Amino acid sequence: MMALRIVNQLWRQEKQVQNVKEIFDRGGKLYEKIQGFLGRI
Repeated sequence: MMALRIVNQLWRQEKQVQNVKEIFDRGGKLYEKIQGFLGRI
């Protein structure tokens, strides 16, 4: 049972890392779009 808990925790952490990477990527794209928009004003 302990091994299953460890694997479960590792999977959760991996999913969290993936979510953080996705948020970071989307934030960067949003920043670039805002910069482009403000550059045209």
